[in-house]
Amino acid sequence: MPMILVKKNPRGKVIRELSSEEETAVKTVCGLKKPATMALHNLANDILREMREYDAWLQCDCIPGDSPAMNFAALKNNTGTLYLSSFNHEHAPECPMYRQLSGNEEETSSGASRHPVSTRINYRNFLPPDDSNSVIRLQARSAYHNGESSSVRKKRPRLARLLLSLIDDAGLNKLDSLANPRIRTNYRECLDAIRQVTLQQEYIRGRSLSEIIHFRPGMSERSQERLMETLENSERHWPARRKHMFFQIFMAQHICRDAVEIHWANGNIQVIRPVRGISINGEAQGGIRPPYWVILAFCRSADGRIICSEGYAHALYQLTCPVPVDSKLERNTLTALLNVASWLKRKPGTPELSL
Repeated sequence: MPMILVKKNPRGKVIRELSSEEETAVKTVCGLKKPATMALHNLANDILREMREYDAWLQCDCIPGDSPAMNFAALKNNTGTLYLSSFNHEHAPECPMYRQLSGNEEETSSGASRHPVSTRINYRNFLPPDDSNSVIRLQARSAYHNGESSSVRKKRPRLARLLLSLIDDAGLNKLDSLANPRIRTNYRECLDAIRQVTLQQEYIRGRSLSEIIHFRPGMSERSQERLMETLENSERHWPARRKHMFFQIFMAQHICRDAVEIHWANGNIQVIRPVRGISINGEAQGGIRPPYWVILAFCRSADGRIICSEGYAHALYQLTCPVPVDSKLERNTLTALLNVASWLKRKPGTPELSL
């Protein structure tokens, strides 16, 4: 069985098999790290770029069973170098891709992360590196870091931290009072609160977040192209060596790992399928705790088209009280607290309860 590219989400879903030429290129350039022809080098580059664009993993057949050796395509920010990093299981010693997985200096002795799982985003430094011109460079054959250790809690993805930081700055992640929670008349009021944050914050000096963060998921392809051309204008400043992209934020009831459905007032249903899928906080299957906050990222693909590259969704309490919740239990707990607070409010002399 040849090497295959598989989906990260849903995990293990086969995208395609590598051809014999592609497998030779990967094993020669990324595995053995031997000098190769320009054709092989370019072919290996194309595979790694495809992996990054589609958030795919490379699965090798050198280890039989249910725990195959895997690699993901990583990018060194300081050099712009693409490389394959091993995880899940070491390759067989005789495999050209073999690396001894090293320990993780980011873990404590018990296997916990030394750093917080979720930290606020820096609005001036959150755009991902531009890897459109990144290439593989020959390096010494060395042990690779086990970048997907299952014993370490993974940090929230960049997209998640951007959404949650905006919600925090808009004051939508808390209730002013349990006894008198602020109930917004409609979800537009919630989005307007985030819009005000994007107008006040900058992603580079002189350019506000509102240029790249929008609230119109129904934007036409022509409008998307015009927006991207404006962002790509060489006469305007852009963060150095960062990918040109924009984002859409909205709320949705219908979510799965592959797509989000937007139900418009006129009865039309719009389906958006991010190339790399949608990461849903705390859900293995997806779509079981609506409604959701949703953020989608858009960029140019390798062939020049504007694509929705990836998405993130986070359950919220309810559309008119959009406090993010991490579980159905948390939502039920909040409901119970509000009910108790409402009952206590009717009792004379009860102090105000806040959360």
